[in-house]
Amino acid sequence: MWVNNVEDGQSTQSAPTVVLSEKAVPLNASANSVISYPTMADSSVYTGDTYNNGASSIPSEEAGGIKKPSANRGKRRRRNPELDESQYETEYTTGGETGNELDSQQWESVYPDITSDGQRQEYKREFDTDLREYKHLCAEMDDISDQMNKLSRQLDTLDETSAKYQVVAEEHNRLKDIKRTPDYQAKKLECRRLRHKLFQIKRMVKAYDKGHS
Repeated sequence: MWVNNVEDGQSTQSAPTVVLSEKAVPLNASANSVISYPTMADSSVYTGDTYNNGASSIPSEEAGGIKKPSANRGKRRRRNPELDESQYETEYTTGGETGNELDSQQWESVYPDITSDGQRQEYKREFDTDLREYKHLCAEMDDISDQMNKLSRQLDTLDETSAKYQVVAEEHNRLKDIKRTPDYQAKKLECRRLRHKLFQIKRMVKAYDKGHS
């Protein structure tokens, strides 16, 4: 199975298992969504002779949140449009596959056209390994975003002067701070790198299969 959509955006939950078929076969696909950073990423599954789309997403970077506490510890931080992140959107479909132009050019030199079945299998093995890592990272970051969204909804129902509000707001702010750490930012960059790499490998395999169908 091959990923048909790999994007940045919202949650990676229910990411489909994607495995590349051992023998070259025509790739037919239908678009569906997968993973997301700030928004959702899309991914499709290739099973047997056809592509089956499965939903999964890339961690969503929810920018809105809690107002920075002033006198009180647990105040909501005000939304800042400049903090909104949607750069992890990727939608891989058979018709209009897109990717960062510079990244695409770099990966094209690393993964050129496939010229043999053996090379195709090498691409397959690398694709499967990187896809597992990609989905793992996305799921990890999605978990933080999901927790933040849940806490944000909870805050909307609480009295800002209550002790419960302060406790929930502090937890929301703690998770928001985690998203600003070097470790979290490094994971975001790695997701972006893997996304473009998977896109290039998938593109080369599809081209090879098309020429040998």
